[in-house]
Amino acid sequence: MACPTILRLLLEIVECGIDISSYLLGLRGIGLNNIDLSIIIVNYKSWGVLQQCLDSFQQFPPKLSHEIIVIDNDSQDGEFEVFGKNNLQIFAGINNNGLSATKEIYPFYSAYQNDTSFYLERGETFKVTPSFKYKPSTKFVWIEDFERSSISLESTPSSASKIDIIQFDIFEGFQSGKVSLDLTNPYTEILSDEKFRLERNGLKVYLELNFKGSQAFTVELWSNNVDGSIYKDNILGLIPVQDRWKKIYIELTEYVNRNTQAETYQIAFICNPTTISESTYFNIDNIKLLAF
Repeated sequence: MACPTILRLLLEIVECGIDISSYLLGLRGIGLNNIDLSIIIVNYKSWGVLQQCLDSFQQFPPKLSHEIIVIDNDSQDGEFEVFGKNNLQIFAGINNNGLSATKEIYPFYSAYQNDTSFYLERGETFKVTPSFKYKPSTKFVWIEDFERSSISLESTPSSASKIDIIQFDIFEGFQSGKVSLDLTNPYTEILSDEKFRLERNGLKVYLELNFKGSQAFTVELWSNNVDGSIYKDNILGLIPVQDRWKKIYIELTEYVNRNTQAETYQIAFICNPTTISESTYFNIDNIKLLAF
């Protein structure tokens, strides 16, 4: 096996909405074709100790054919030290429901895989720009990107405010959606006009969207039950900012699986402000409802 050498791997993260602290890095040393022993080392902000550990393996290597696997456990320092000859895999991570304390590997993205193995010497820098694609098994239950002349969202009878297509201050493409709150009746309910069927199979269900604006709003999941009733789950409150778009990954798995009476589902955006002005609004775009 090649002698292990520590160096720094600098990652340029370009995926919108996923920060570098959310990435999980897997590095596999390339040894012999027939491996008798796999040595797995989990690291967390301990590069010095890791260096000593790998140095000891170099000085006293196992007598069996072996490989060394180093996994960085979210060190959040933006730099990852690797050794010897490697294959590189990067898994896209998210702040689940927007919470930094609940980082998870996003189940719908395939891992980034470096095209070829590489061997690096001490002091070298290997720079990568990972990009991610949805897994082939991903089901796009609903997509609303506001690029068509009609949209799949509408105001409910309880809502005086409505959602409009705008062609300025957009997220990407040519258009986004904007909800400007009605001054006389600020209570707002914007509901998907389609009723979605989601399987209660225990597999992951997520809602993705980008948002910005001056007014906080809530995302709800409405369950249309077999008896004709509607159960409304208040999923998550979102607080936008006016100067930039935010990205959120909202997990719906628990809510979909626990209501055994639900036949179909709808997504709702709710707002009920206590104060309002002519500039009270929120924008949304790039909405995706994903399942397996």
